[in-house]
Amino acid sequence: MRDVIVGIWSGEAKTARCLLYVPLAFLSYLYQVALMAREYMYKTGIMKTQDAPIPVISVGNITLGGTGKTPVVERLSRTFKDKGFNPGIITRGYLRSKSGTFPVDLKNDSAATAGDEAYMLAKRTRIPVIVGKDRLTAIECGVDCCNI
Repeated sequence: MRDVIVGIWSGEAKTARCLLYVPLAFLSYLYQVALMAREYMYKTGIMKTQDAPIPVISVGNITLGGTGKTPVVERLSRTFKDKGFNPGIITRGYLRSKSGTFPVDLKNDSAATAGDEAYMLAKRTRIPVIVGKDRLTAIECGVDCCNI
């Protein structure tokens, strides 16, 4: 399988590349249509944006892991704290066992309950880390519970 993928990537496996082109081009087209529909719904007001009650800096991209987002978040949050701000960190808490939206409590939570990245950031920075699926709800929780 690895050889096939490398062959397609390098351009040596022309037959496999041609066979994959049509379905992948079709999926790419569907994705583009979905993005255009989403953009249209926001522009026409069918879908509404929501404003956070505080300024937000978003660190992220569509790449999963290993691109250096966590160290950037750690550095930014410490820098803002050193400058006299009350920053907070919002994260989904990937692979956490505890549900809902909550601030990470170093005494009662663990990497398993809050998610390893969320727990590590809370422990290393001593800055409020709020875990939750919905970003706006997590931000509001941070404002209400942690004075961010």
